Amino acid sequence: MAVSDMGQKRMDPLGTGTDPLSDPLDAGAKLSGTAVKLAGTAADPLDTPAQRAIFSNFPDFARFVVPYGQLGKIDAFGYLDFLRSSDGHGLPRRRKYGKVILVTADTPLKASRGEGKTTATIALIDALRARGVDAAAVLRQPSMGITAAGSKGGASGGGKASLSHAELADWGLTGEMARIADAQNLLVAFCEKAVDDGVLDTVMIPRVSETPSRSLRSIAVDGGKLPERMVITPASELMQIVVLSRSESELKTRIRAMLGGARGGIPVQVGDFVDADRIVRVIGNAVQPASMETAQGSPVYVHCGPFANVSLGIPGLAAVDLACALHDVVVVEAGYGADAGAQKWLDIAAREYGAPWPSAAVVVTRATTWRDDPALQWRYPFHVSRLESLGIPAFPLINLWDGEDGEIPALRETASALHFRDPIIGNLFRDGGEGIESQLGSFLDALAVLGDPAQSARSGQSANSHAQNGSQPVEISLPPEPSSKLSPSSGLSEASKFSGNSQPSEPSIPSQLSAPGRSSRKGIPLLDNLRWIISHAYGVPAGRVILKDGFEDSLESARSLCDQAGISIDDLAVCAVKSPATMTDNDSLPEGQRTVTLKKVTVNMGAGIVSVNLTTSLTTPMPKIV
Repeated sequence: MAVSDMGQKRMDPLGTGTDPLSDPLDAGAKLSGTAVKLAGTAADPLDTPAQRAIFSNFPDFARFVVPYGQLGKIDAFGYLDFLRSSDGHGLPRRRKYGKVILVTADTPLKASRGEGKTTATIALIDALRARGVDAAAVLRQPSMGITAAGSKGGASGGGKASLSHAELADWGLTGEMARIADAQNLLVAFCEKAVDDGVLDTVMIPRVSETPSRSLRSIAVDGGKLPERMVITPASELMQIVVLSRSESELKTRIRAMLGGARGGIPVQVGDFVDADRIVRVIGNAVQPASMETAQGSPVYVHCGPFANVSLGIPGLAAVDLACALHDVVVVEAGYGADAGAQKWLDIAAREYGAPWPSAAVVVTRATTWRDDPALQWRYPFHVSRLESLGIPAFPLINLWDGEDGEIPALRETASALHFRDPIIGNLFRDGGEGIESQLGSFLDALAVLGDPAQSARSGQSANSHAQNGSQPVEISLPPEPSSKLSPSSGLSEASKFSGNSQPSEPSIPSQLSAPGRSSRKGIPLLDNLRWIISHAYGVPAGRVILKDGFEDSLESARSLCDQAGISIDDLAVCAVKSPATMTDNDSLPEGQRTVTLKKVTVNMGAGIVSVNLTTSLTTPMPKIV
């Protein structure tokens, strides 16, 4: 069965033989004990104003979307293949080249506390659409391990800035987590069978669980003879593979390249003893983004959910490519702070896998984050200036709690003193997009959404003209890479500190077109690459990067493993594994004393990722519940 053929039937998540979501109020009662109103529920989840508008603009798209309970599932692989084909007259298919806005945040004071990125993302697209901009969002599938435990918000927004069917996302009913977990655990079962058959003597693929069980992180099976590991589903290699894959063939190739285990110290790839087609069938419609909407009717695509502290922290690239083909502006949410999800979007997704470079960024923070701990107040200005130094217009978005409206003048003064662009400030839970709609003037100027046709064409925003005449987006010159150390005001010219009228960034373009100055860093020695990331993303120069006892042994073991498998470890994309609440070993130290410690190296060969644990902070698969 092809991936595109999966997920055609309505789901029965409770296994009752009925569809509990046929009555949304009853479904809420059954699943939570509390009646939940599903705003905007339609008899046909695809028959909504947003869906009808998309189908009207792109009629062929409709046949790639099927109902999936109270939402829709999209055959993104199939539609992207369709767009790559000719229209029969030698002309490209009609599509848009939407610009990407990256929503990131300050480094949270606590790992379990969010700054409100999803709420900000939803409020932002609602506000943009109210301003006449064809905007959509791409969100990650929330993880049951955090959201259901009540340690964070539901990762589906809140109040007036929420998904219309928030519980479907929060409870995992878009399908990705369960299917990816089942597929990876099936791989482990195949590996155990391979041990019995003498193909392997060790298993390298960890088991996964959607809910964290700390006592199971290291386990022994088969009477203690076979040590294995367990990780939370968002941190799994199959999650990384689904995030990065843009076609069914790529998905299979990556699965085959996974290291299943070893025999006599020699690594053995999954493709040597497992039929990848069987794993793809189990993954099923996890490869298909969920088509959802905000409570205000704005289109949202939900796909995959890796954590940014232990994995990629970004939604599926196929979902982003799909959204960019359908909309003028695509708001992408990355996990945790700018040192985590944003760093990985820029340095992994964009540099290594051809994802669109952001045309602008929104950096979310709470008013309290700026004042709770004076020793940590350097982090937010650092994030903003880091993005600016990369040529990405970065707009502060201050997400207010109730009772903080009176602080707005002081917050604007602080933003001005820090040489920020015009901040966007509002109680997003209470007011949603309506609260920030009037504040988007400078943001729209920087994004060039409403600019003149010549400017729009230069920025790649003239999507319809691209679609109609088949012209290619124009590449533009990029600023130099940032210096090793950033001061709070570095990277901002006097003209751009307040006005927001920077030159437009490079457009969202097909992945096969290269971006000068944003090229891949594969092939650079791993340690040099790590020091570059630490210098640029955390502000710690190479001379203060510390190698913990045992790190070099871990690096050599990982390098030997790659060599035996016929690849270079330096050709893998580097993924930092770190505490989500810290950037360095001790963020409270003065700038000149901060260090970063490298701890160990892990290879996910199928995903093309080498993970490096760093800092002396907690690096658990999920934050403690506090």
